[in-house]
Amino acid sequence: MSYEKTNWQDLPNTSTPINATRLNKMETGIADANGMIGVTTYSSNSTYAVGDYCVYNNKLYRCITAITTGEAFNSSKWTETTVMNEKESILNKTTSISSSSTNTQYPSAKAVYDQLTTKENLSNKTTSISSSSTDTQYPSAKAVQTALDTKQDNLELSGQGNNITLNGTSKNKFTKLVVKGKTEQELLSGKNQANINAIQNTSIITVTNDTLVLANNTNSMGYTNTSKKLIQICPNLQVGDTVIVSFKTTSNSNYKDLIYLDASFENGGTIEITQARLDSFLVFYGGYNETAVISEFMIRKSTVTDTSYEPYCRTEFQALIQIIRRLYIMLVGIWI
Repeated sequence: MSYEKTNWQDLPNTSTPINATRLNKMETGIADANGMIGVTTYSSNSTYAVGDYCVYNNKLYRCITAITTGEAFNSSKWTETTVMNEKESILNKTTSISSSSTNTQYPSAKAVYDQLTTKENLSNKTTSISSSSTDTQYPSAKAVQTALDTKQDNLELSGQGNNITLNGTSKNKFTKLVVKGKTEQELLSGKNQANINAIQNTSIITVTNDTLVLANNTNSMGYTNTSKKLIQICPNLQVGDTVIVSFKTTSNSNYKDLIYLDASFENGGTIEITQARLDSFLVFYGGYNETAVISEFMIRKSTVTDTSYEPYCRTEFQALIQIIRRLYIMLVGIWI
């Protein structure tokens, strides 16, 4: 209810006498005003928290030190203030919140709402991940780790002969296995790269069952040029390869343990493949005034013996089927 002001008059006017009714009206107005600001007179029997207000000796105070047990008014625990000092200044109101906001400012309701709409709703947090998870949900860190722990590590698949090897397996089950890519036989380092049958018969060379017969050579140096380049005999060699050359010979020539490929190399020695050597004709020593047989001629990337040229299978599609079948045989005991 609004307060009705009295327009007091001086004597001799007697329309506004000072009496109990008018004095009580003033007391009631003061009490109502005091109640509207929610402040009561300090009581030595009450407790006060920091930030509470009281009226003491007709002055407004704000508590700065908590009072947990009733006591006489102690000015060191209070600071004198006014209603105007305690209200928020409209100048401190801001309609946006950012990293540059200060403790002096206070945000509008809309500014707070706008910030809340950019945050994740706690009700969308989930502690498990499954096929029924949704795009609305977000997982806890432990849920992500638990899900990762149930998955298989990355696998490396390699094949050799009839064996398939899975490297990097640390789990005991597979949930999904996909084999992709082109399947080719990997040339083993010990495989003979030389196809001696690529050398054609001439008047001084006879090729029979991977064996060269050198004869009727009139060259006094005792060398026989096969007229075939290394790249034609070893089509899989590449520049930068390092190979070992070996062969058996029945020649009596002083140079019988040498071959020539842009330079001379000894039987059992290593050759670093260059473009010049790939383009060089293969030359043997022997066959002058004799018949020399060159057998077991090999150019390999290591001394491991492997003379197999057999591919995994006839087509890439058949190779893929073959790998999957072998994997199934290996994993049938732990397949899910």
